[in-house]
Amino acid sequence: MLVIGFSIQVPLPFIINDVLKINTRYFGIIQSMFAIGFIPGALIINKYEEKWVHYKVIASMCIIIAITTVLMIIPVFSGINFNNEIVLVIYYCFITMILGSSISIIDITATTYLQKTIADNFRGRVMSLQFSLVKIILPLALILSGFAIDFMPIHVVLIFGSF
Repeated sequence: MLVIGFSIQVPLPFIINDVLKINTRYFGIIQSMFAIGFIPGALIINKYEEKWVHYKVIASMCIIIAITTVLMIIPVFSGINFNNEIVLVIYYCFITMILGSSISIIDITATTYLQKTIADNFRGRVMSLQFSLVKIILPLALILSGFAIDFMPIHVVLIFGSF
């Protein structure tokens, strides 16, 4: 969650609204694709979960998230010219949909693994601790990302966040 908060939740709106100056009416469409991406991710993991190795799935999705985070930078560079605002919207919709699917697959895989491997008498405590840590870490990531964007170029923040 730290990576998602740091490299996506703050930088994406900054790129779309401030750097690329895409019309704000498209921002909601781009953000909604993130949530819509959860659906195919959940369907994919539901169909293939028993055939996949948990840690390999999570590692693969982390790599996909890193790659798509780096792909968010491409339109920012002035050397690459996207002629049309709609092309940019479609590009970022595609990226956010991939991110949503990847996050969905990670969340479902990790939660299922924890539920299967943790003893019944500890499961509630471990899951509560996990969710509490996420709620603590995410705001810290958002704050760090905001400061990083003020002090570094956006592409540096995204590249750093993709690792």
